[in-house]
Amino acid sequence: MNIPQLAREAISQGLLFRTWGNLSKRDKDNKRNFLITPSGMGYEDMEEKDLVKVFEDGSYEGNIKPSSESPMHLALYRRFPDINVIIHTHQPYGSALSLLKRDIPLTDSEAEKLGSNSIKISGYALPGTKKLHNNVDHLASLSGCKVILLEMHGVIIMGEDEESALENALLVEGACKRYFEKIGAHAISFNENVSEITRNDDVATMPRNIFNKRPDVNAIIRMTSHDVNKHTAMKPYLDDFAQIVGIRANSSCKYNVVFGDGELFCLGKDMEDATAVQHIFEKNILAQAVAKVSGHKPIHVLEAILMNQVYKRKYSKLKDMKKD
Repeated sequence: MNIPQLAREAISQGLLFRTWGNLSKRDKDNKRNFLITPSGMGYEDMEEKDLVKVFEDGSYEGNIKPSSESPMHLALYRRFPDINVIIHTHQPYGSALSLLKRDIPLTDSEAEKLGSNSIKISGYALPGTKKLHNNVDHLASLSGCKVILLEMHGVIIMGEDEESALENALLVEGACKRYFEKIGAHAISFNENVSEITRNDDVATMPRNIFNKRPDVNAIIRMTSHDVNKHTAMKPYLDDFAQIVGIRANSSCKYNVVFGDGELFCLGKDMEDATAVQHIFEKNILAQAVAKVSGHKPIHVLEAILMNQVYKRKYSKLKDMKKD
């Protein structure tokens, strides 16, 4: 298994989605360097030749930019000489438990595999920033665990090779799901009735109103739940929610999740985008449930606005360029 294959397998296991996250491996010809996935490139068609070589001083080879999180990978490779593969995922339960404000305990067998009796949480910082990378490096210096949860963001998983990194990621997701249930976190539940709606469909009043108010929206995923109504509102507890959904979700059509009576709508330029919004929304529900237990506050509104604007200017445009 190589890195692009690992990425596609992680997607199939629900650990990665679209272009999010990043993966790397040590350079077999020079262990002080590593190869990492490029910024903004989808994993479906990625090949090994697309990986970007990053040198020990942080510079990189070629004209294609490496992932913005490459300094975090570099710090971990320096700290753990036996580690050869690193995955940064946005897996649902691992991301949600990053708001717990305490370590995640592991079973004896999990601890033996991951190198620690518990999983620690690295302090929050904006994505791609030096503060985020320094927080991870500092926490790694205190723990030999092959997994670090990134507060309100995602998970870093390390392994000796691609296969062990994937095994560790799945192990972590199982451990976090088990602990989510143990702490009594209660998330909004949904019915199995999920439907896809496009602008040209003959639809009910609510989705038609959304299309009329949002000319940029061409696809909607409708979900139903007894736990929501038009007065329901949700704030961002994970940074990808702030980036892609907006600074909140409510009954207005201003943001990319719209609540109605017993139903909600995930909005996108196309069905792929609407599916991405659904995926992020479902993760944020888990994170909100953990926050209610731990007392964790949502992302500050000013940081949410900043992340949303950066995403709109940079990553969404990059995605559209890839389609051309």
